[in-house]
Amino acid sequence: MNNINKFIILSLAVTLVTSCNFKKSDRGQNEGAKETQLTIEDKKDAQKSIQPQELELNLATITKDLAHAQTASEIVSLLKSLESMAINSEALMNVRDIKSKPMLKALEAYNVALIKLTVLAPGSAELQNSMDSYEKMALASCTAQLRNCSNFSFLRTDQRSAEVLQLIVAQLDKKMDASCKTDCEADLVRYYNLLALSFDLSNSTRKTEAEFLYIKRASDYGKLFLKDETRNPDFFRKHGTVFASIVSEYPADPKSKRFADFVKTFKPWNHSRLETNAFPFGLEHMFSFAAKNYLYAANKIDLSAELRAAIDTSQASSDKSGPSFKMIIQSIKDHPRSASFFKGSNFDITVADKPDFYNEYFFMIDRLYRGHIGLEEAVSFWEGSKQDSKALFEVVNFYTKIEFLSRIILTNKYMTDIFNKPEMASETLFKQVIQQSEPLTKEWNKMFNKMENIALFVTRQLRNTRSSSKDFDEVQLMMN
Repeated sequence: MNNINKFIILSLAVTLVTSCNFKKSDRGQNEGAKETQLTIEDKKDAQKSIQPQELELNLATITKDLAHAQTASEIVSLLKSLESMAINSEALMNVRDIKSKPMLKALEAYNVALIKLTVLAPGSAELQNSMDSYEKMALASCTAQLRNCSNFSFLRTDQRSAEVLQLIVAQLDKKMDASCKTDCEADLVRYYNLLALSFDLSNSTRKTEAEFLYIKRASDYGKLFLKDETRNPDFFRKHGTVFASIVSEYPADPKSKRFADFVKTFKPWNHSRLETNAFPFGLEHMFSFAAKNYLYAANKIDLSAELRAAIDTSQASSDKSGPSFKMIIQSIKDHPRSASFFKGSNFDITVADKPDFYNEYFFMIDRLYRGHIGLEEAVSFWEGSKQDSKALFEVVNFYTKIEFLSRIILTNKYMTDIFNKPEMASETLFKQVIQQSEPLTKEWNKMFNKMENIALFVTRQLRNTRSSSKDFDEVQLMMN
C-alpha cells in the first residue's frame, strides 16, 4: 500500500511540473547559463515564447532603422513591427517579466517612432490607428478614478510615454474643436483621463503645452461633475485645485490668439464673489489677467465686445446686492418728487443717459462697490485701463451721490410710512420710531461699509495724481 501511495504522489508531481509554463532545454558542453524566457500566453497559442536573443536582435535592427527613417511609411512599418512587443494589451498582461531590458527597449522605440510620425504625418489614418492602440494599452484595466492601471509602471519606465499621451490629447483636442459642439461628454472624459495619466507619468515636470491643454477645457469638465451626482466630489476639488495651480503660474502670452480665445470662453467678466459659480477655481486670477490685457478692442480705444456685453448685462437686472445702478437711477426719475430733488442744485442726473457713462471705470467701481470683486481685482483692472483719473473721479462722484440720494428717498418713504401708522401713539412716538427704524439703520451702515472700499481704492491709486487733486479732494470730502 505504501508503494502504491508513493507512486500516486510521484505521478501527480510529474504531472504538475510538466504542466507549468517553463521550457527546459538540454545544455551543450559550451553553453552558458540559460537565459530567462519571455513567455506570452494568448488564446491561439498558450506557449508562444519570445526568445531574448531573437528579441534583442529584432530590436537592434528596428532601432537602427528608426534612426535613419525619414518617411512616414518607414515609421509606420517600424511601428507595426513593434506593436506586439510594446502595446499589445493582452500580451503585456501575460508577460512574465514586463520590465525586462528587451520589453523596455521596445517601449522606448515605439515612443520615439510615434513621436516622429506626429511630425511626418500629423493627420494620417495610420497615426490615428497607432494612437488608438496606445491609448487602449495605457488605460487597460484602469478604473474610472484611474486606479489599478496595469500598464502604468511599464509606461513609467520611459519619460516619452507622458509626451505620447499628451500628443494623443492634442489630437483629440483638434477633433473636439472641429466637431464637438454640444454633447462632448465622452470625449471630455477621455481627454482628462489621458492628461491625468500623462501628468502622473511625468513626475510633475509638465510641459507648457500640456498645461494649456489642461486649463483649456477645465471649466467644462468641472461642470460635468455637477451633472452626475455619482461622481466623487473629492475628484472635482482635486481637478479644480490642479487648474488653479496651473493657471496661476502659466506663462501666458496676452498676444497669443488661442490664449485670448480661452480667456473669452472662460467669461472672466462674469466673475463674482457673491454669485455661485459652477466652477469656482482660479476666478480671481482669470479676472485679473483679463483686466490687465483684454479690456479694449484691437484698436485700443473701444471697449472689447465681451466687456461691453458684461456691462450691459450687469445693468439689466438686480443681483444679490439689490437693484442695478441703472435701475436705481430710473426709480429716482420715476419718483413723484423727482424734480424737487435737483431743484436749486448743480447735480445733473441725465449724466447717466450719455452712452459713454457706462464705461470701464463705471464697471470697476460698480463691481467693487457691490462686492463682486475685491481690491486686488480692482487694482488689476485699473492697471489694464487707460488710467484716466479724471474719468474715474467723475464716475466715483456721480456714483456715490446717486447712492446717497437713493438712501435719502428710502429713508423718507420709510419714515412717512411709520408716521402714518394709526397705532403710533404720540406720547411714545420717538421711542417707537427708533425701534422700527433698525432696518433703515442697517441699510445706511451697509452703504457706508461699501463706500469704504471705494475710498480705500481711490486713496491708494490716486493719492499722488496732481492733475486731479481738486477732484480727489472733493471725493475724499464726500466720503469722509
